[in-house]
Amino acid sequence: MAIMITTIEKETEYNKIHSFQYDYNRFIIFDIFVKNGELYVIIPVYSNDFPNNDKLLLNSSQFTFTIKHKKCKINYEPIIVLIYDIVPVQNSILEYEYVNLNAKYDGLEHTYKLINYTSQPNKYYLTATTLFKDDYNLGQFFCNYYQNQGVEHFYLYYNGIVTVEITDFLHNRENITLLPWDFVYFNYDPKYYFENNYHHHAQPGQIHHALYKYGKNTSQYMIFCDFDEYIYIPKITLKAEIQNTKADAYTLFCYWSKTLDNSVPKEFPEKVEIGDKITNCRRKHIYNTQSVELIGIHEPHTFLIDNPIKLTDYMFFHFYNWSSPNRIENTHTIIDIDIPKI
Repeated sequence: MAIMITTIEKETEYNKIHSFQYDYNRFIIFDIFVKNGELYVIIPVYSNDFPNNDKLLLNSSQFTFTIKHKKCKINYEPIIVLIYDIVPVQNSILEYEYVNLNAKYDGLEHTYKLINYTSQPNKYYLTATTLFKDDYNLGQFFCNYYQNQGVEHFYLYYNGIVTVEITDFLHNRENITLLPWDFVYFNYDPKYYFENNYHHHAQPGQIHHALYKYGKNTSQYMIFCDFDEYIYIPKITLKAEIQNTKADAYTLFCYWSKTLDNSVPKEFPEKVEIGDKITNCRRKHIYNTQSVELIGIHEPHTFLIDNPIKLTDYMFFHFYNWSSPNRIENTHTIIDIDIPKI
């Protein structure tokens, strides 16, 4: 099988994706990894005061860890990204194949053996990432479309445990990294679920894991959208448009869409039926990975540069009934599609 199946378990040499036992009153880590001599910790947020990242203690007989950046989004679609400098007690960090450490939080404790790897700068110009589950049958169609648009690699996160049934839909592709992301999609704790700021759980973690592990220093631009969402620019590919304009962020406006016969086609259709108005609350984005710091599912949160260039004259088709066949939206305008291939 040509597809690269990357598991968090394999990379950390542990049997469980969860860093600590999953419990809304206990501390967990989405992932912890070493990249380019720095340690990254991706943490979910459940309330304004939980977790308290200052309580996280990292210890090692081989290394010392000094916090370098705390990137905290403690509001709608929250996330915490912690970045540490790693200083070996002896020798250079480059001489170590693994980084061993012990993590403690309020009496909880876990030991890690992390692969020490160096990313290849600008290995890709354009990549794409998404979190998916029940719509896995759309994976081949999604990759075919975006590969023709210039996407060089896909980082696909499955919201569960990957099985042969899942990989069969993504076979014979060397440009896919498939990762299990077996975390509950929403924070269902009744204390926080109806507080809109904290109910998003798995997706903010996936987005920032992709951004920091596979985006920054590896891919210059990264697309964040779902299996039923298709960015469209007439007569030019996405990669060519980005190369021409070189913006820091591209805002994509959603149009509810469907095929004329309501089916999922084998190839992208020549005509699409769409709504007359954009759906503002469902915007998606393409980012220059070096320009952004924290992002939401539908909006950027903070940039690393002043006065970023943000372009907004773009659209995407959201084929609303591909994942939910019984869903109905107001679409009645038929447009012709002109999609070039690279």
